[in-house]
Amino acid sequence: MNLNLMRIGIGTKILLIVGVVFILFTAGLAALIGATSFDNLTQVKQAELNRTSQILVSQIAQMERNAALAALRFDGSEPIVAELQLLTDRGPYYADPGSYFPADFQGLGGEIEDADKIYVFQSQLKLLQLLLPMQQLNNFSTIAFYHLSPFDIVPDAPPVPAFLLERDRIVLSQFQRKGDASQPRFYTIATQEFRPPAPDYFDISSAYAFPPEDFYRENHFVLADEPGVVADFPGEWREVERPVSELILEGGTPVIRTWYPVHAAMAHPETWEEALVPVGIVQIKQYLDGPAVGALSSQLGLDVALAQDGQLLVTSLPSPGRGQEVQRIGQEETVAIGSSAFNYAWKEIAFGGQETGLQAVVLSPVSELAGPTNALRRQIIQLAVFMVLLAGLLIYLILSYLLNRPLRALMDGVERVSRGDLNHVVSVSSQDEVGQLGIAFNSMAEQLRGLIGSLEQRVDERTQELIRANRAAQIAREKAEAANRAKSEFLSYMSHELRTPLNGILGYTQILGKSGDLTPQQVNGLTIIQQSGEHLLTLINDILDMTKIEAQKMELYPTPVDLPDFLENLANTFRFRANQNRLDFVYQVSPELPYTVRVDEKRLRQILINLLSNAIRYTEQGTVTFRVTRQDLVPVGEAATLYQPGQAPTVTLRFAVQDTGVGLSPKAIRDIFRPFEQLGEPRQRNKGTGLGLAISQNLARIMGSEIQVKSRPGEGSIFWFDLTLPMELQAPRRKPPRRRRAIVGYQGRRRTILTVDDNLHNRSLIVDLLAPLGFRTLEAATGEEAIRLAKRHRPDLVFMDLRMEGMNGLEATRAIREQAARGRGSTGDGSQADIVIIAASASAFERDREASRAAGCDGFLAKPVQMAELFALLERHLGIQWIDADQAEDPPDPGPGRRNGARVPSPEAPTLVIPPADELAVLLELAQRGMMRPIREHADRLAALDPAYGPFAQRLRELAQAFREKDILALIQEHL
Repeated sequence: MNLNLMRIGIGTKILLIVGVVFILFTAGLAALIGATSFDNLTQVKQAELNRTSQILVSQIAQMERNAALAALRFDGSEPIVAELQLLTDRGPYYADPGSYFPADFQGLGGEIEDADKIYVFQSQLKLLQLLLPMQQLNNFSTIAFYHLSPFDIVPDAPPVPAFLLERDRIVLSQFQRKGDASQPRFYTIATQEFRPPAPDYFDISSAYAFPPEDFYRENHFVLADEPGVVADFPGEWREVERPVSELILEGGTPVIRTWYPVHAAMAHPETWEEALVPVGIVQIKQYLDGPAVGALSSQLGLDVALAQDGQLLVTSLPSPGRGQEVQRIGQEETVAIGSSAFNYAWKEIAFGGQETGLQAVVLSPVSELAGPTNALRRQIIQLAVFMVLLAGLLIYLILSYLLNRPLRALMDGVERVSRGDLNHVVSVSSQDEVGQLGIAFNSMAEQLRGLIGSLEQRVDERTQELIRANRAAQIAREKAEAANRAKSEFLSYMSHELRTPLNGILGYTQILGKSGDLTPQQVNGLTIIQQSGEHLLTLINDILDMTKIEAQKMELYPTPVDLPDFLENLANTFRFRANQNRLDFVYQVSPELPYTVRVDEKRLRQILINLLSNAIRYTEQGTVTFRVTRQDLVPVGEAATLYQPGQAPTVTLRFAVQDTGVGLSPKAIRDIFRPFEQLGEPRQRNKGTGLGLAISQNLARIMGSEIQVKSRPGEGSIFWFDLTLPMELQAPRRKPPRRRRAIVGYQGRRRTILTVDDNLHNRSLIVDLLAPLGFRTLEAATGEEAIRLAKRHRPDLVFMDLRMEGMNGLEATRAIREQAARGRGSTGDGSQADIVIIAASASAFERDREASRAAGCDGFLAKPVQMAELFALLERHLGIQWIDADQAEDPPDPGPGRRNGARVPSPEAPTLVIPPADELAVLLELAQRGMMRPIREHADRLAALDPAYGPFAQRLRELAQAFREKDILALIQEHL
């Protein structure tokens, strides 16, 4: 007992000594921490400035990269390249190859025509419309473009300004003479006042009717003196392959100057050889002035500056007062600006690994460190006091634990653990048996805690994984459903918005085409408009088909099809087209083909038309073969169930198209079915969208097949696919072909037609089609107005637009039907119930047709409106008997040489006098290049050379005006 007391006393004394030493150590440690913290605070601040200066350099480098990417867009953006190409074609340094006899640069060159100046102005406005968003988005100070002389047509010609975009003004150049750019006219306008004109502002008639100055004046451009837009570029600019950026000083202001030579495909004015040549230089400037540096400062949250050789050039700080010098950086640890001192860090600015000689500087007021320093001092004092108190408390607790009974603590721990408190730790104050027991007990409790904690963690992790997986699956389902809805809405919207303007174009083309007072030139123009509109409609349908396929919205509608008649009509169509191209067309079918099959006729025709069109397009000589063979007879149940043939037998047919054309390489075969992939020569690529084969392949896959191809370059190609189709046991009835002349009226009582459409042009189109035939026409712009007119006038037929503001067409149709039902119930008069309602919509999806039928519509008219389809609906639903032109009374003779308003050729057509062979050779080369304007100019020259060539020249002009290059080639080759 005495020994234990002595031990406790000695331990207590040792602990007291340790406590004093610990307190002294704590005080010394606090002092050391304080000194070290002050140094660390300064170093941290400097490190922060260094990092920020690096960020500032990166931001300036990003400004340079943005300018470089913008400069590259002049080579990579098709709309910009197209306008720059036209700008060069009409500019001061390039002779127009279309003139055929280029003598523009003999001497000083000729005057630039007013029409060419207007074309240049038009291209400049389009370029401004394209470049202004680029300038505003990237906050470029200036974007300038300078003309070059392509092919060195004008030797040593310096770059001359074409246009300049600044923050507050726009400058356009107008050149007066070819080859002479020394005295251009400059027109300017304030940037905020510039408004692009409407797309149809320029046309051919106005270009030749008004001087160019009228167009500048109407668009608020004013004539200006030399605006100072000349720029010097290094002599080796032709060797530049990527944008060049440099940091220069202009009036003491740093400027990031980026320039790059722009290339375009141009034809040499003498040889007509087309090559990719530099046509100009684009220059982009970004001024690092006060506002620009202030913006960088706002982004970084610190004051910044730019310096050269240690001398500050521009800062985000207010300018120092007069007489207050700015200390140079690099000489002291701080820099004095005005009455304030600043800590700073700087980095060299480099573009493309090349030093620019300028430095980016980040500034921080020295006074900003005073607050953190005082706060740190207070924290150190508080820490020292806290550590002393903590040391005293620890000593007290240690003594307390040494003097208390360790066994009681152990028993207390056992009791707590038995109640489930596994976090309790028994205090061990000795190394005797009790202490060892306490250590063992603590180890056991720790192992239990670890085991239970591990199990809980695993359960929690697994639970969280399941929750995340369920949440991710739910989100994926919601996104997929939203994407499908968005695609469906997009398809419907695009179909409506794209077809609506074509409704007016194609509709009025048909109306004007019926007029008998058109000149041949007007007829040609209308033909071109109609063909262009139909081509645009085809492109829209291709794109919408591709979108529907990708959205998995494409559906098939199989019907009984007379297979021999279907194939024969298709072969006759392409036999004629092949003969026009001087190709042999072979049509081969197996004798055992079935008479009738069940298939989606429209989609099968779409695939075959695409394959046959491509074969003719890419074959210049030889043969195109269309072959349909029967592969085998498949029992019921073994074929694909796509068409639901029921109990009918099925047959497998192979459709093959073979040509002797250019052929395909293995790489081309891999890529040919990709969307927008076009192969062959450029003149062949321009005849399609590159969607045909992609759509055809997807349609074939939907029908349970796949298009195969074999080809070798120079040896032609063969495309084929197999379809397993159900055979119909009963052949469809053949309808005799019906040909109708122009409709001039109808028999019977006068009928009333109500046209409902919120688009005035669409209403006017149907009115202009029907009113001349004797119909009484009514118009309504809203669903509510349609209901009132239907009740008041009881029309025979209503054309109802489905999409309108307010009450749409479906709601109006249901209201008219309900109104008719109420009237029939109250009066017994069912006249309104007999009203025929035809849905009219530019959105012609099947769901739109189903919705119109569900609302009570009797038929569907898709926009753009086709005259034949419109008359067929009227004939079917109103039982109208039409009066053709040959059934009507003969109108009075409008004059000699005219019948029904159209010019009738004289029975004695003038004999064509053929020019010499050398003239025909020139015309042949022009026709092979597709250069219609030079052909018309050459025809004028032949007529002036000898009046006897007049009929031949007139024929050439008519064919060139209609862009009928194949007929021109046939006419020339016939007499060579």
